[in-house]
Amino acid sequence: MKHPLPTQSKKGVKANMNQAEIDHIKAKSKGGTNSYKNSQVLNKKENLDKLDK
Repeated sequence: MKHPLPTQSKKGVKANMNQAEIDHIKAKSKGGTNSYKNSQVLNKKENLDKLDK
């Protein structure tokens, strides 16, 4: 299966809510590190939903 190339976000263009994003498990602002151990892969919708908590 061939995967599409990533595209740059553009103002006025709706984002793909299924795109993968790397996220910190514990936010750096709350003492989390910038290491792979503190990272997780979420889709855009999951990452945005996490902001609402």
